[in-house]
Amino acid sequence: MAIDRAEKIRGSVLLQAFGDALGAPFEFAETGAVERDTGKDWLDELHVFRRAVGAHSAWVSPAPLGTGTDDVRYSWLFMGLAVEVGRMPKGCEVARRLLDVHERPGDFFPDCEVLAR
Repeated sequence: MAIDRAEKIRGSVLLQAFGDALGAPFEFAETGAVERDTGKDWLDELHVFRRAVGAHSAWVSPAPLGTGTDDVRYSWLFMGLAVEVGRMPKGCEVARRLLDVHERPGDFFPDCEVLAR
């Protein structure tokens, strides 16, 4: 069975989001944090996000299982721009989108305006 391009793109975006949510609770943690908190030296399920609320991590506290970080938010903004322009965005278009988010954060991330800046 052949997988078309749209399915490959969808899969890569979803797996990036899942990987971010899987690792986010332990990103930048001290060595051994995964084993100390989970009893294992690997991650095979989602865990509670205990880090502070902020622009680079969870925007709500307590964050639900599966919460991603700024990595997913940037990917979401980039993919939305690519769909909007119908091609790979140019650097100046990406910069404009980020400035738009700063100037009108509620248009992109309702209820998280301050953190979106």
